[in-house]
Amino acid sequence: MESNAAQEAVIKNADGPTIVIAPPGSGKTRTLIERVHYLISQKRVPAEKILVLTFTTKAAQEIADRIKRRLGAAASLPYSSTFHALALDMLRKHGDMIGIPKDFAVVATPEEKQKNAGALTFDELLTHALELLEKNTEARRYWQDRFSHVFIDEYQDTNDTQAEIAAILAEDHRNLCVIGDPDQAIYGFR
Repeated sequence: MESNAAQEAVIKNADGPTIVIAPPGSGKTRTLIERVHYLISQKRVPAEKILVLTFTTKAAQEIADRIKRRLGAAASLPYSSTFHALALDMLRKHGDMIGIPKDFAVVATPEEKQKNAGALTFDELLTHALELLEKNTEARRYWQDRFSHVFIDEYQDTNDTQAEIAAILAEDHRNLCVIGDPDQAIYGFR
């Protein structure tokens, strides 16, 4: 499938902030995948320097699968994840820098947390990851250096904490590409 002129402009605008707002079925996610392909194949950005975030594990896996098909089975792949999984990785690696033990459990509800001392809820994963990035220069620098390009699919569903995490990760290089449709927002377009 060929890209239209607007999609082609997004694909080849490899650096700097980009926001894509388009309706369902317009090829937003395909454009994201093509931009990732362009960065890797034409701009020679190492795949591991690209972060692709979305909101469900299923969607993150689907994007990773589509990128793999586009790049080829043997290719290195970008870090494709949910915000919560990224926050979990951040806290497992650097959480001790803000007093969180590396072996914490993750629970779904505050009630479960009361039964599991030291556990974090999914919301706390995000708030503590943001706290880590805001308060610890070493951890912030590590995660900013790890990714040179940050993509968010379904951006209309980000909350303020997720948007702040993404902004911090892209603070130095400003290569943040967000894609969404305000008419499909679960919570409201931010």
